[in-house]
Amino acid sequence: MISRHITPALGSISIWDLSVTDLDRFYYALATRDGLSDSTIRQIHSVIHQALDLATRRDWIPRNRAALATIPKLPRTRVSPPTLEQVQRLIKEATSKDPSFGTFLELAATTGARRGELCALRWSQVDFESGTLTIDTTIAELGGLIEKDRSPHACRRITLDSRSQHILREQLETCQSVASLNSTQLVPDAFVFSLQPDCSRPWSPDWVTRHFGAVRTAVGLKKVHLRDFRHFSAAQMMAKGVPVTIVAGRLGHANAFTTLTTYGHFAPASDHDAARFLGSELSALKQWNVATRRFPSNNSSGHSDRRWW
Repeated sequence: MISRHITPALGSISIWDLSVTDLDRFYYALATRDGLSDSTIRQIHSVIHQALDLATRRDWIPRNRAALATIPKLPRTRVSPPTLEQVQRLIKEATSKDPSFGTFLELAATTGARRGELCALRWSQVDFESGTLTIDTTIAELGGLIEKDRSPHACRRITLDSRSQHILREQLETCQSVASLNSTQLVPDAFVFSLQPDCSRPWSPDWVTRHFGAVRTAVGLKKVHLRDFRHFSAAQMMAKGVPVTIVAGRLGHANAFTTLTTYGHFAPASDHDAARFLGSELSALKQWNVATRRFPSNNSSGHSDRRWW
């Protein structure tokens, strides 16, 4: 983004002289002349904003003018997760071709973990005794595979269901068997998903995406994306009435508001329950007189001093 877009357009301008108007014109040109999507322009803006924020903290410029620039609003679209039947078909197809990849997809559906988080998963993060796995790293591809620590709110411990524990035990046995057949053993901090006999190197996120592309094509579900397994997990939990704070925690969201704005429409309709609850509460007003619209008075005249307006 810097070499292709930012430097050619803004590289000759001193950060001291860079104005809000310069940035507005730049973003407008990216949209109209270069035809970039709103999402890509927002990513470019984020790079500029972070760079100028650093310059501000180091007192190179008085303020971050990127904070005042006009950027395209990111349209909020409702996610459309695959159905349970579609997820089962994809997992079945993946398992028939590569059991390890089937396990990867099943964990994506049950844990809601991101692609890079599952690629970074190590056996040391799987606790069979407590039935949990810990997510605190991710794999990114930046000219090569880079393992990065997750932000504090994205680090989490996820409880595993019995089925997920079972397929992970099978995956561990597979890894150990492959290592033995190749006259080696797993490295001390081996990855759960690896193409190396000793599991010393994780799957590449891009490789996972390409592999999934072949699976979805085989079952005729070309519109389903790998990230939809995360959406499926969240939607299923919301639909079953799992508290939003628990859903947010399993997904690694910074707060429950993000979860609600993204998946709130999957929550079961409870308008009837709300009406029934409020009605039952208000029915406690036994002294309410519908005919006179009055509450009985405690004064001796028998007339009420309160009216219901």
